[in-house]
Amino acid sequence: MREESADSLRLPLSFWRSEAVQDALTSRDIGRLLRDVGARGISQTRIGLAVGLSQGRVSDIVRGTRRVARLHVLERVATGLSMPVRERQILGLAPGDLGDRASWSPPATHGGDEAGDDVQRKEFLRLALGTGAGLVATRYISLPDEGANDLRSALAGPIAHYRRMEHAVSSEHLAPAVEAHLALTRVTVEQSLPTTGGFSVLAEIAGMTGWLAADRGDLATARNRYAEAVRRAEQARNPLLTAYMVASLGQFETEAGNARIGLTFIAKAESLLDRSAPDSARAWLSGLRAVTAGQLRDRKSTVAALKLADTLTDHPKGEPVWPWVFQFDSAKLASTRAVALGRLGDTQGAIAAFDVANPHLTGPKPRALALVDHAAVLVVAGHVEEGCSAALAALQTGRDLRSRRVVNRVTDFTSSLPSSRGAMELSQALQEARA
Repeated sequence: MREESADSLRLPLSFWRSEAVQDALTSRDIGRLLRDVGARGISQTRIGLAVGLSQGRVSDIVRGTRRVARLHVLERVATGLSMPVRERQILGLAPGDLGDRASWSPPATHGGDEAGDDVQRKEFLRLALGTGAGLVATRYISLPDEGANDLRSALAGPIAHYRRMEHAVSSEHLAPAVEAHLALTRVTVEQSLPTTGGFSVLAEIAGMTGWLAADRGDLATARNRYAEAVRRAEQARNPLLTAYMVASLGQFETEAGNARIGLTFIAKAESLLDRSAPDSARAWLSGLRAVTAGQLRDRKSTVAALKLADTLTDHPKGEPVWPWVFQFDSAKLASTRAVALGRLGDTQGAIAAFDVANPHLTGPKPRALALVDHAAVLVVAGHVEEGCSAALAALQTGRDLRSRRVVNRVTDFTSSLPSSRGAMELSQALQEARA
């Protein structure tokens, strides 16, 4: 048997460019990626040594009982597998050292050193300026923009980086950059790229500015940006993209306190999906319907929507299709069930669902918002101090990332609290957060 060592693995470029691996990277499915590595006869122990993880953890990831979401772990996996530059960027990571690209190979030269240098320089710029990140979008848009793929990729490229930054940078600081990119994309699409692909990218950027505006508490701007995202998706003549943006607008309205309006948009989004839509899309929409129906205290609709989401998640059919490239898995379903049942008033069911969902809530802002819902359920169940502790943890995230959305949710939660030591501590922390 070959001796196990902690050296990085070296996999051929053909492995990285295979459709299965490209799909795994696009969806950040590290379990699937490591299964493909193992299929080449590489043991889990060897993989673990290369990426700095125990064999047991590698096994959990491969079996799907643990997911990899943290950036530093993704970085370890990429480094340990000697992942090429383009594939690193599909995964949402920085290019790394472009001088030592492991299994990445430079473009072939044609007609002499000067011409070859020019080709390599263009390749370097394509990677360094973030077009690789745009592959996440353009891989799924795959629309006939003849001669315009490079321009579309250049516009789409920064989106993936902005989404990664949103987990660590406040919306207050990130929004000006994304708004400026939206303005640039509007002009570019209208003048040079009035195509299905161009409008698709424009819709995605508008949707992100809507999310950031909502996070800052600027509901008027958020509503306008989401409406623009829907309009641009319609210009792209892409029913799946339109459904996604309409549903996002519905989710925004629900979270803004307009659940009946939100339900109208969710129903419209559902009507736009045809039989070709992946089950992940239908499951996500059913989850949104469950949360909105729960907020309206409609038990029958909440239970029915959760049951449908459960069925679609259990044995999903259809590969991810842009823009529905995310997986609506059992962890997301548990989180959705917890929030929906909590808003419905099913305290026991919500607490049980939160226990299942809690380990999988990794994104700081989504986790903070879920903690507020959890806190409300705990208070109703009579666990006031425990609920206040959960809300205090959410508030800390809101303060650190300057998320007005999170702070406002904690404020609403505090307004209905009975007098207690935890309530006093939370009120004081809120005063400091507003200072």
